[in-house]
Amino acid sequence: MTYETQSAASVEAFRNIIEPILLPAIGGGQFLHLEAIDEPIAKNLDQLAGLDVLWVQGGAVYGIAVRIQPDQGWRTFTMRTGKPSGLNTEYAKRQHARRHGALAPRWTVHAYVSNGTLVAAAIATTDAILDAIEKNEYREKVNRQDGTRFVAVPWADLPADQIAILPQGGLP
Repeated sequence: MTYETQSAASVEAFRNIIEPILLPAIGGGQFLHLEAIDEPIAKNLDQLAGLDVLWVQGGAVYGIAVRIQPDQGWRTFTMRTGKPSGLNTEYAKRQHARRHGALAPRWTVHAYVSNGTLVAAAIATTDAILDAIEKNEYREKVNRQDGTRFVAVPWADLPADQIAILPQGGLP
């Protein structure tokens, strides 16, 4: 699957499956899907800052990173830490943003979808996920198909005030 095909499928899954549950849980507003906008500014926000969705609500704009997996619901936030291509990973981008005060997602959504149905989803502060990684509260994994390395942070390991499991919870 090409990046463009994968990106379009992710946007569609977010709009049709996750957004109807997430938006009411976090207090309404509007989502702008950056991956669906073919403009240089949207591409920079996506590829450099790691923003997939902008959430406009209450006179403010917030950045959200989104990861949707067609999976059985591992109940983890995953973040790539190494690519065989050597390209920057989500983790490297988030660390850089943290060190230099650069634009980065305030929240991260991770959802598991199977056959068009939500299996599990959560939203957490990106800082809580990074803090867990820095405290070694993760499992390191390698994708056997392409060699990509990533960390998996269990939802249960994050502070309760920094995560909401959907559809029950509201914004952390």
